Amino acid sequence: ETKIVVSYSDLQKLQYYFNKNNIKIIDIKYSENIEMIFEITKNKYENILEQEEKMNLNFSILEIEILRNKYIEVNE
Repeated sequence: ETKIVVSYSDLQKLQYYFNKNNIKIIDIKYSENIEMIFEITKNKYENILEQEEKMNLNFSILEIEILRNKYIEVNE
């Protein structure tokens, strides 16, 4: 499970990205920013970090961290 924090203006872009890449959203918390908990494979997580570094994402990540490692079912 991983947590990502984005601004409200980036929520729809992030949801679209997750849907397009078959990333399962577990929970969304609304506060000053959007905090989303999701399941992701290690490869996809590393890809997000790589794309963020190259500034290739259409949303801005305020914070991202792995909360815990677990086995997940992947439907690709």
